[in-house]
Amino acid sequence: MIEGKPVVYFKESTNRNGCGFYRIYQPAVKLSERGSVMACPSSELKTIEDKELWFERADLIVTQITSDIQLEMMITEKAKGKGRWVIDWDDNVFNVSPYNPAYKDHGIKEVEVTLGGEKKTLWEDGRDGFSIKSNKERLIIFTECLRNADLVTTPSPILSGMFKKINPNVKVLRNFLDLNVWKPLPTQKDDKIRIGWQGGDSHFEDWCLISDALGGILRANKNVILVMMGTHFTGTTKNFPQDQIQVESWVPIDAYPYKFRSLNLDIGIAPLCNNAFNTAKSELKWTEYGALGIPCVMSNVPPYSLRVMDMDTGFLCSTDQEWSGTIQRLIDDKELRIKVGQNALEEVRTSYDIDKEIVQYEDTYRSLCGLKRELILN
Repeated sequence: MIEGKPVVYFKESTNRNGCGFYRIYQPAVKLSERGSVMACPSSELKTIEDKELWFERADLIVTQITSDIQLEMMITEKAKGKGRWVIDWDDNVFNVSPYNPAYKDHGIKEVEVTLGGEKKTLWEDGRDGFSIKSNKERLIIFTECLRNADLVTTPSPILSGMFKKINPNVKVLRNFLDLNVWKPLPTQKDDKIRIGWQGGDSHFEDWCLISDALGGILRANKNVILVMMGTHFTGTTKNFPQDQIQVESWVPIDAYPYKFRSLNLDIGIAPLCNNAFNTAKSELKWTEYGALGIPCVMSNVPPYSLRVMDMDTGFLCSTDQEWSGTIQRLIDDKELRIKVGQNALEEVRTSYDIDKEIVQYEDTYRSLCGLKRELILN
């Protein structure tokens, strides 16, 4: 504690991804700017000596669980001896779909699938780096890290319920956006309607939910462009009109909102299969679209069904017919696009602005150190 302010060290993973940015880096920077907590993300420290100094002085260590077991054990011992330990986690690693590449590191069963009437092994123990023994050990370490933490934070109420079976001290802190960056970009519109989808290779099942519907939409509407950012599952789009597909590559997370804004999208889509892994996700894709005033069409499953008002702040779909009908309606009705996009934007401004909601992090960390929130006068 320095001058009555808790010292909070945010330990980032080596390769910062979206999760690490939203859950570790951004809160650390915003807390530091606010001033009631002495906070620092590890990526801001350039030398090993500086990192060790923050680590030693920290009243709280906030981290996500990595595959480095030695690091986790070191943090566990640190937490037991001096200071407190906060784990932040936003994925249900106990129920990873076998169609998700992350199954390689978290799956604990061999998997067979039937393709074209023929059974094939999707995951076989000992093949291509898939080890059931190692994965079981990894899940044990993960569980023990959760159990030993002073606090577990997560953006999902569903994950919160799961984690409370392991550790009763769980706090839901949603994924918030920096609206200084996530804001509509004035762009010149043409006669094209751009439908946006973005995701990595873990979203193959989700993409397959809507690929047929999207193919029909493109064939029926020559003025529609499908903008795909991230992974392009080429096998599923080979029958799409190829001149109506625009593929954009990923960019570093710091540049991501600027790239997103530049895509000039009119409609966003966020399909999710209804499985245990997906329903424990956050509604982040909807809030990203909403922050730019873009109406989003989503699967009618958690997390979206928990936060989105159907046909008001977004559209929730359960069948191919609903997906096709809703997207076509938005293509035909510019006023509806604008109305729902603006409703989503207002909801994001009200409930997801990190500059307003950073007090949730402040209250959480100061309370963990036995302190109340300071009155900050801007």
